[in-house]
Amino acid sequence: MTVDRVDWSSPVQQDGETWYEVAGVELSADGRVVGPRRTMVRASRLSALRREAGR
Repeated sequence: MTVDRVDWSSPVQQDGETWYEVAGVELSADGRVVGPRRTMVRASRLSALRREAGR
């Protein structure tokens, strides 16, 4: 999945972890576009994206 947008304004707490809703495009294993997707991603997996956005 390529991430197009992270909703930084609405974190969700679950099982002691912070999660964010992300929107993007799901890709198949061979790189073909499957379609748009929305999902929740653990904050620790997005730390690099947040630092880049703050530049």
